[in-house]
Amino acid sequence: MEYIAGEVCHERMKVLEERSARDKERLDRLETLCDAINTQNTNIERLVVELKHINKLISSQEERLQIIEAAPKSRLSQIVTAVISAVTGGIVASLFASLL
Repeated sequence: MEYIAGEVCHERMKVLEERSARDKERLDRLETLCDAINTQNTNIERLVVELKHINKLISSQEERLQIIEAAPKSRLSQIVTAVISAVTGGIVASLFASLL
């Protein structure tokens, strides 16, 4: 077994302590970064839930909008039918009037 001189031992311990201090700083920075990432993940989860809620609202609004858009089409169809009936009735009435 080889013995190390006290001076060499102190130098090696100093180097090890410096490395340990640097590693501790790096770990502290990584811990801060990890906390920030966890916060971002939590915010992303909240956004996903909120987006799902917004998508449901948009879907229901889209259904309501389609119903509202369809209403004038049916009214126009009713108006066209009424006009055609009136014109046909007028023509039939004038034919009867000219025959009598």
